[in-house]
Amino acid sequence: MCIIFHAKCYFEHIVFPRINVSLICQGKNGAVHLNQCEISGGRKGCKYLPDCNGGPGCVAPSLGKRACDRTGKFGDSESMSGILGFPGVDISHESSGLIEKCVVHNCGGGGALVVGQGSRLLVKKCEVYNNQQAGLEARQGGELEAIGSKIFDNGNHGILIVNLAGKCDVNENDIFENAKQGIIVCHTKEKINLRNNSIHHNRSFGISLDNNPQMFISNNTIFENGFWGILAKGRTSAHIEGNELIGNKCGGIFIGVNYSGRVFLKTNTVRDHSGPWLEYPFKNGSPIIDDKETDALGSDLPEGEKHYYSMPPIEAKNRHFNNEEGLYHPREVAERLSNGCTYCRRRGDKKVRFLKCPGCLIASYCSIECQRHHRRKHKTLCLALKTRYAVDVDRIPRVKQGASLVRPFGTHLKGIGEGPKPKLNEEFIVKIQTQTLNYHPLQWMGLYDKSVTIDCLIQSPEIFNVITECGVLGALHKFTSKKCFFWAMFTEPGGKLTIYLDHLAPYQEWLMEMKVLEILVNLLQNEEGEEDLPEQVHLHIVGAIGEIAKHPTAPLEILRCKGCKTLVDILNIPNEELTGTAARAIAACAVNSSCRAVFNRLEGLRLLWSLMKSRNNQVVSGGAWAVYRLMQDTPVLTSACAVISVVACDWENLGVITDYEVVSHLAQLTHKLLLETIGSEDAALQEAAAGCLLNMRQLAMANERARYQEDTNNDLEADTDSVQQN
Repeated sequence: MCIIFHAKCYFEHIVFPRINVSLICQGKNGAVHLNQCEISGGRKGCKYLPDCNGGPGCVAPSLGKRACDRTGKFGDSESMSGILGFPGVDISHESSGLIEKCVVHNCGGGGALVVGQGSRLLVKKCEVYNNQQAGLEARQGGELEAIGSKIFDNGNHGILIVNLAGKCDVNENDIFENAKQGIIVCHTKEKINLRNNSIHHNRSFGISLDNNPQMFISNNTIFENGFWGILAKGRTSAHIEGNELIGNKCGGIFIGVNYSGRVFLKTNTVRDHSGPWLEYPFKNGSPIIDDKETDALGSDLPEGEKHYYSMPPIEAKNRHFNNEEGLYHPREVAERLSNGCTYCRRRGDKKVRFLKCPGCLIASYCSIECQRHHRRKHKTLCLALKTRYAVDVDRIPRVKQGASLVRPFGTHLKGIGEGPKPKLNEEFIVKIQTQTLNYHPLQWMGLYDKSVTIDCLIQSPEIFNVITECGVLGALHKFTSKKCFFWAMFTEPGGKLTIYLDHLAPYQEWLMEMKVLEILVNLLQNEEGEEDLPEQVHLHIVGAIGEIAKHPTAPLEILRCKGCKTLVDILNIPNEELTGTAARAIAACAVNSSCRAVFNRLEGLRLLWSLMKSRNNQVVSGGAWAVYRLMQDTPVLTSACAVISVVACDWENLGVITDYEVVSHLAQLTHKLLLETIGSEDAALQEAAAGCLLNMRQLAMANERARYQEDTNNDLEADTDSVQQN
């Protein structure tokens, strides 16, 4: 072990080899400066921690222990397999460290660790890669500053800031291809700054936040991460501004159960996701927890909290587009990025000659390095694009032999269990779904067909990659579990299944075929004259409708069952908890234009406005979210614009409208250039566009005349002064 204790040392061009020795700096006066060194020290842990499955890289046998076994639990977030290693550099006990222009790689544990009150570490212009745990880590009061470094291909997180770490600043780094999150910040109290970073192609979240009161995230580019671009939960208060989130596999920003934490989203651009740009749950109505440390669902409650609830984010001037949920054909996924570099998202230009993938001739790259980095993920899609590509998988029983299993669906439900049974040598459709919070390609995935004749688990990295790229989020809980429908076939009973990856099966509405929504809406309508249900039951029914309404096709099913009118009628009931829940259900349905039109026709907007007078914050937030959704309806926006145009004729009103930046919001509603609308075939639009152009011209001329008059007056005053002086 190499220890610097209460001393100052400077190292330049020194190699710290791959041996079981960490470079440790301790003591209040201890300081170490590493310049252009190569660091690979630290006692080795299991190479594939936390998913060590024995074999090469497992150190357990060398310590006299049984080899690690991860069978069936790859990627399980609730457990760990493997033995921890030690970091290459350890800064602790109020010491300080500067690592500059160094290469930190293949360390036994993490790359560099700063721990303890008063300990500080600055990592500047370094490459930190292929370390068995986190690239950089700060905890228990340690302060970390990472500037201008490349942090990639580490066995755990890129940067880990956890357990009451001190102030940290992560600026202008490239953080990519780490086995878990790019940056994770958990249980801190000090100010944490994440700015100007490029965070991409990490297996899990780009940025993950949990119980942090002072988060500032600005001007980062976050793209192509395995789950969401940003996750915030557990009483996190964060100012998220000016970031660009692109093409993350589940969606843009997910805000979990956040208690009293507030997330402020301002001027972010969120685009090109196959999931929502923003997703967050409303959690209310849980019992007060007295003298307990866990809530009703078993989750740990933050200090001082006795409710299980969530606050909606505050939004301002965010831009979000092309975030469309649905299944995508492998070709559609590849072609979405064909106008630039498929890996690093660099836009096409004349200065760089882009390289085409020789296999599919669709994916393109700005450099050999980008092509090499992307090869692992692109390989499966590439094969699926150029040939009839299939994989054979073994069926893994859901339970051990002799045990029984009760599934959450059965033959008593319509749609499930009633489909045709698969036949030998004939194609049929199966649904395959990944596990929640599981990023590992070797995870066990659930598979079943409509008849539930086949109901098993499978393991296939190729299928996992296709689901990650082409799949859709779960219908009720849009978090990290994704699913796809595939064509399948088997040649012998109980034998291997052949899953075809070159073309996906159509999306199956098995959930809708259960007629769950129709049953729930009928219970609310009570058209058969049965005894009225208690309001508490109505509350849960409306809540269930609101959750199911997040399914892509559910709003139309609710409309068919006349559920939209039923939800509007509930807004007249003098029960704030019920009306607030109905408002959130309306907000979920209002993503569909037909539902929006019905809600507006039934004066739903007026009733929702009345909820703004409530003293219950949950009711106000539900009503506000529904109003926001209904305001997306084109006729409503048209009417609002017409009112603004009349009000703006008064000069005083025009000044107020200008102060509130209404003009910029009106401009954001347009998607065509003014000159294009002048050439429209719509005569009314032609006239309005020409009038707008005339007003702009008159305003410019008036401004020019005012400047000319001001210049003339100044010249006259100057001449007068000159005459008086003479």
